[in-house]
Amino acid sequence: MYKIIFLIFLLPLFAAGQQKPNIVLIFADDLGYKDVGFTGSKIFETPTIDLLSQKGMVFTNAYAGAGNCVPSRACLMSGLYSPRHGMYAVGSTTRGPKKEMKVVPVKHTRELAPDFITVAEALQKQGYSTGIFGKWHLGNKADVLPQAQGFDVYYDSRKENYVNKKEESTDPKGIFSLTDAAIRFMKENKPTLSSLTWRIMPFILNLKPNLKRSNTSGRKGWIAIWQPMPLAYTI
Repeated sequence: MYKIIFLIFLLPLFAAGQQKPNIVLIFADDLGYKDVGFTGSKIFETPTIDLLSQKGMVFTNAYAGAGNCVPSRACLMSGLYSPRHGMYAVGSTTRGPKKEMKVVPVKHTRELAPDFITVAEALQKQGYSTGIFGKWHLGNKADVLPQAQGFDVYYDSRKENYVNKKEESTDPKGIFSLTDAAIRFMKENKPTLSSLTWRIMPFILNLKPNLKRSNTSGRKGWIAIWQPMPLAYTI
């Protein structure tokens, strides 16, 4: 399974001397390689992502650290493969019919241990403001939540109840509220000019949207567009 990671380095035009770029990292679960316009999709229209790909950096010749949600996120956050951080699956490696398992399930941990240095912690030490918006999925205890793993700001419109907003037509799966919160974070952390001296704190924004996975939820305009499409394109 491919996952495409977009790294957009935003260099303010009026701060030519800035050494550290701002970073916007969009991590999309279950995004097929050709599910966006700039990789050749003839079905999905993604003009904003296409524009970001032109202005940023796109890495296409690589695989994700893992083939599903939790371990892939853990690899991205820690820079380590699953045998080192211990996260292999969503929930448990013993799910499924045990009689059909050909090997003994590997031992799995449900949390990204706090002793691992995350990308957010590393960038904080370099003077970055750090924000994560969307699904964390790397543990629910206080010492492993984003705020304890290097993120100054953590926002997930569904974190209290992951079923929340699933069928809300104006904000399906909280996609739009997540986007609005991420934009506010960028605006609050943009460079300012004070007393003829630059006060610049670069930022990293990690956006992990809970994207739609069915044709039963979404804004009415979207549903009208996608309903005529074959089922394979709408799930």
